[in-house]
Amino acid sequence: MGQPSDHGNHQLQPQWAQHPNLQPEVIRTFSAVWSREWPSQDQHFASNNNPMLVPDSGPSPSGSVVTGPGPTQPMIPMSQVPVAPQRDRSSHIAKVSTRASRRRLQAKSGVDLERGDEKATQTFSFVPLNSGDVILACREEMKYAIFKISLLPTTTEIATMARSSWEVAVNRQSAELRNWAHNFRSSQQNNLGNIVDSIRSDMKDVARLFVYFRYDLQTYQMSIPHLMSRGTRVEYLTADHSRFLDVTVTINGQTVTILFGNPAVMAYLGYLLYNSRYQYHRYIDGDYTGPSPGGHGVSALNVNKLRPLFTMTGTLFRWALEERRTGTVVDSELWVKNNREYHQTLVERFDGMTPQQKAALQTLVDQIATWPLN
Repeated sequence: MGQPSDHGNHQLQPQWAQHPNLQPEVIRTFSAVWSREWPSQDQHFASNNNPMLVPDSGPSPSGSVVTGPGPTQPMIPMSQVPVAPQRDRSSHIAKVSTRASRRRLQAKSGVDLERGDEKATQTFSFVPLNSGDVILACREEMKYAIFKISLLPTTTEIATMARSSWEVAVNRQSAELRNWAHNFRSSQQNNLGNIVDSIRSDMKDVARLFVYFRYDLQTYQMSIPHLMSRGTRVEYLTADHSRFLDVTVTINGQTVTILFGNPAVMAYLGYLLYNSRYQYHRYIDGDYTGPSPGGHGVSALNVNKLRPLFTMTGTLFRWALEERRTGTVVDSELWVKNNREYHQTLVERFDGMTPQQKAALQTLVDQIATWPLN
């Protein structure tokens, strides 16, 4: 078989390969770059003995190296070409992780691991086994403060209640628990502020149901006339808060209006205080005139101490009614800043009650404030 023509092969070679005088300079340049980039492979490459490499075209039938036309150059098979070293990625990651771990340990313990400084010592904080009792006591004290002051307090009031509740609860503990608790004073007081939102969230869910059923807003036909009728009733009730908060009764032949005495309000309070899983009566300091719990008597909760609960109930009822103003229910959030002004209006209304009005309201409270039977 004829040999392939070498005509024009020299045109496919690099320019420096066509001029033998340039080869030594190119070899020296390549050798200098190789030794700088891959110094660990210098032993595989010697510029004095190895000329410039040319890609291997594969072994010849006789096993000898085939040379092309033009300047005679030895051909090196690709299997013998030095390969650039590969970085070990896993080893690199392990080294970085080790350095990071050493830095974290040094930051926590204060020991300089590079210098071997053994003088600094790492401090440990041991949590007492009954530390949970301290946290629970603080949360309970916070609930007492909320039901005593306000269920819609300002940011300043929340901070004050959290601080006083913390101090009262912690001062009742042993010295060991007091020392442990003071190390977490700031974070725990911040957590106590969340109790206000938790109580309001529970109350508003119950308020939606009482408003829906107690003010005759339930309808089982989603027709336009029924929805319009419900929307009209909501507008009537919210036009004057006395329509959904107060009640008019006849006592000894006289007509008396009892502020905050609406049956829906009293049923709601009775549920929250005694008949729900919340049992809020535990956090209200009542003046008990009847026997102790377990007997059959009347717990005469003082009306004045129910002030936060009455005013917050009115705020929640108005908010729940507004959700159905269009006839359908429009889910909304109870934004504190949007309801604070109305809440303050109810506080002033409650504080402006005469002794006779409070006495009339007290008679309704006495009817719901009974100890449950064992």
